[in-house]
Amino acid sequence: MGCPTTLLVVTPSDSVARWAAKPIDLGRGRTIIEPLVIGPRQIPTTITFEEARARPDWLALIVMMHGNESGSEDLNRMAMLVAREVVARQDEMSIVLADLIVDSVREDVREMVQAEMDAETGWGKTLWFSEIGKAVADGWADGRRIGMKKGLAAGRTVGRAEGIARALLTVLESRGIGLSKRQRSKIKRCQSPETLEEWLRRALTANRAQELFA
Repeated sequence: MGCPTTLLVVTPSDSVARWAAKPIDLGRGRTIIEPLVIGPRQIPTTITFEEARARPDWLALIVMMHGNESGSEDLNRMAMLVAREVVARQDEMSIVLADLIVDSVREDVREMVQAEMDAETGWGKTLWFSEIGKAVADGWADGRRIGMKKGLAAGRTVGRAEGIARALLTVLESRGIGLSKRQRSKIKRCQSPETLEEWLRRALTANRAQELFA
């Protein structure tokens, strides 16, 4: 398109950031790419409530980078409150951004704030806002219910995998991405929650089913 191009790497891992920042030699030292890397050290650990309300996209990035660190409870609670305001804008981009913020919040804080909001206002019942977000949330919930029913650790893993697989299939269907019988069977047979989670992330932006398994 005649535009300048930069390889951008965003990662919450310091070790990945260091690795990704190394120059990439595409051939005999004559064509070298130097990626622009944004890792935890490039992103501040704090943000004021006023700043978060003005730049919820920046808040989402901060929570993604630092939301699981110790002492991040206040940041996570702020993110949940801002997400509630963001979704009130009622445009598609804001709704997807609200889902991203909620998904990045630490699970224990998310469940606690959800329970508080549900008790006070009923908002917790609609914690996920977009159709994709609701599909993902339903998948997590299915996985937890199946895992609890089966009882054992192995059962929980299987149940979680089944729940994520359901969410993945729902997301693909909602985005109009078709699957062959072989691809659908591959998803249903997969028992690795980590692999399924990666496919689920890819499904949010993929244009073809093949991109999930690359």
